[in-house]
Amino acid sequence: MKYQEPSPITREDVKKSLASRDSRVAAEALIRMALFEPDWEWAEHVCLIALRDDRAEVKIAALTSLGHLARRFQTLHLDAVLPSIRNLLMEAAYRGAAEDTLDDIAVFIRI
Repeated sequence: MKYQEPSPITREDVKKSLASRDSRVAAEALIRMALFEPDWEWAEHVCLIALRDDRAEVKIAALTSLGHLARRFQTLHLDAVLPSIRNLLMEAAYRGAAEDTLDDIAVFIRI
């Protein structure tokens, strides 16, 4: 696998990618969105929806994306975000990514 620098993505392409059956396409779109989308509230909303996706790769990318948003904007709607992340702590497949995201939030957002 070769590293490829993420590039900006349009909202329309984010929506199309999340509807894709290919979980890698959806996950990549979430990361690109988190790194470049100027509207943190819209991006946060997309991530919260993606946390309910059935695909593990998409959920993990949504968690990672929330961490990126916390770093970039130093704000999130914690009353909505924290319970969603904490719910995933109960599942072994997501525990590590959820813990990392909570750490990012603690570092970049005053709680």
